[in-house]
Amino acid sequence: MNRHLDGQIVCITGAASGIGRALAERCAREGAELILLDINKAGLETVAHEITAAWKASVTPLVCDLSDTRQVRYISDEALSRADILINNAGIGSYGHFVERSFDEFQYITQVNYLAVVQLTKRYLDARGLSKASAIVNFASLIGLIEMPFMSAYCASKFAVSAFTRCLRLELATAPVHIMTVYPGPVRTNFGQQYGYYVDFDDPKNRRTHLPPERIAQAVVKGLRLRRKAVIVPGYLAAAVLIRNTFPRFYDLMSLRLGRSILQKGLK
Repeated sequence: MNRHLDGQIVCITGAASGIGRALAERCAREGAELILLDINKAGLETVAHEITAAWKASVTPLVCDLSDTRQVRYISDEALSRADILINNAGIGSYGHFVERSFDEFQYITQVNYLAVVQLTKRYLDARGLSKASAIVNFASLIGLIEMPFMSAYCASKFAVSAFTRCLRLELATAPVHIMTVYPGPVRTNFGQQYGYYVDFDDPKNRRTHLPPERIAQAVVKGLRLRRKAVIVPGYLAAAVLIRNTFPRFYDLMSLRLGRSILQKGLK
């Protein structure tokens, strides 16, 4: 394997499981040192131990609750300034009718998925400066480009991440900072479980429709190498964006049908 991340230091949020863990493993395999953030202390320590044992990588685990702005504020400038690449991956989702969801749920999802991204990105740029070569990878979602009913809190937060990252890329166009947005489709993670949504990945149908986290990690590292502005994974889902923009009434009908199907299948 090409180790094009040799000598690079990568900071990844949400690194204790799912896509974040897959990213940490992929970056370690390619020679990166790691700074890993997650609220799950035990999971974070397990990932750090296993990565160190498998690839002899230097790993700094930092326990941080991204919903708490004070904890994000207390991440050291020294740690952030060392990172060549910041990957804002951490996120949380939910399903359900808007009228049945609580405002607290919206507030929490917005804080973790969007405002923490803004806060940590600002902290990173302040600590790192704009004269050093850097990269920022922000995770949106395919439904940060297209609306999906019954996912309004998550969808709105990811639209916000998408817009913020596009604006940031334009503002920093003359700086040596590579800005990339990632738009994954369905992935085999514990998405939505905190709010009562569960997908059984032992079911072959669900495994076919949801990508393994390792596929997303591979696409992200490739995107960094090729200095892409945006990565949609899998690529064929870009067709959904085209349909939404070209045939909005047809898209509304199809998304409503799909949203209802997803809702009925996963809520417990």
